[in-house]
Amino acid sequence: MVGAGLGYLRDHHIRLLSVPMALCLAAVPGLRALVLFALLRLNWAPLPPPGTLPRPGTLGMSTGLVSEIESLEIAGPLQIDGAWLSGGLVAEPSALLLDLHLRGRPLEDLRAGGSLVLLLSAERGQLGRGAPDSRVSAGDFHWLMLDPDLSTLELCEPGQKLGGAWDFFSLAHPTDGGGPLMDWMPNCEGAGAAR
Repeated sequence: MVGAGLGYLRDHHIRLLSVPMALCLAAVPGLRALVLFALLRLNWAPLPPPGTLPRPGTLGMSTGLVSEIESLEIAGPLQIDGAWLSGGLVAEPSALLLDLHLRGRPLEDLRAGGSLVLLLSAERGQLGRGAPDSRVSAGDFHWLMLDPDLSTLELCEPGQKLGGAWDFFSLAHPTDGGGPLMDWMPNCEGAGAAR
């Protein structure tokens, strides 16, 4: 209720609560459970109009990005990582990797050392209007880039954060110890960027 009141209730919050809610509902004896069903209100969240892009940070945005990555038909090792430049994070790179794996991509293909898909997240209008050759998808808050030329991107500004794939790779390949996972990142010593 607090999340709904603050406008920060996301679909993953509801999914986290669905199993405990079902268990609590199963514990309610007899017809009293029907009273709880009467309290449910469908379509409580305003949906975006048809044809609009999903909001950043939602399951719809992550699913759409993974569909775009799948359409690239990248063979061999693939690493998805992120550069959070400003504003809210559009999608977690580790969630995109997990989604790709759940769609059938073997873990052997999801590792560092091959193609890099970089997700840049920023506030509206801060990514610029240029269209680098490596950009395969763009929105108001993100660019999705395949093997980008990092020298054309400003990734060492104070407050920016790089990475995000470690959460997936630490579970998918625990014996690798990270390996070349961070090799793509520029050397930002003294620039204030976090890894």
